[in-house]
Amino acid sequence: MVSFDKDSQSSKAVLPYLVIEFLENDIMRFEFTKDVFVTMDMALEMTEVCKKLSQGKVYLSLKIIAYQLKIQDAVADYLASDARIKMLRAEAIVLNASTLKIFYNFYLRIKKPVITMKAFNSEDMAVEWLLTQ
Repeated sequence: MVSFDKDSQSSKAVLPYLVIEFLENDIMRFEFTKDVFVTMDMALEMTEVCKKLSQGKVYLSLKIIAYQLKIQDAVADYLASDARIKMLRAEAIVLNASTLKIFYNFYLRIKKPVITMKAFNSEDMAVEWLLTQ
């Protein structure tokens, strides 16, 4: 179940495991609120929520991951495909550990995503980078 909230500064959707917020600067901010295993149904639900919040605008994606996040193989394939290219310009991932950030950035060099992506330890640094994309 998704609940939507809208004010003059942002639009927000709250899912049982995630808060998605569309900010003024065209950043779609995802904050996972607990450990989660993301299935394809969940990924498609997030996509539909983002389309609704952005009203079809191309956005910058900011994912805040402070909990354990696992994804189904089909979701990994979906995220690496060009299915989201008409929705996003770039994606920043904020991880809570330097070793995860290093590993993730190394992984992105090997498995090059269609969308420009980078991992950070700081939300401020991630936003700063996104705004240059």
